[in-house]
Amino acid sequence: CPTMAIRKDYRDLTNVEKQRFIQAVQKLRNQPSNLNPKQRSLYDDFTYIHTQNLNQVHGQPMFAPWHREMLRRFEATLRSVDSNVALPYYD
Repeated sequence: CPTMAIRKDYRDLTNVEKQRFIQAVQKLRNQPSNLNPKQRSLYDDFTYIHTQNLNQVHGQPMFAPWHREMLRRFEATLRSVDSNVALPYYD
């Protein structure tokens, strides 16, 4: 059973939590893209999706829900490589 993700401010993460987060991101950067052969990695898929939708989302009513879903999917992808990682926030 996977653990529930508890999001914390990045400054409040323990050193171990920071390391796990960084390692999970690095693992995504080492996995091949699922969307576009021109992308270098699975991590790059998220930047690709964001830039492809930039003008349709930013400054529009769908801004918050769209980004909430993007972050939910990014966190789920991070958790697929380390189920103990939660996406930190920056306040």
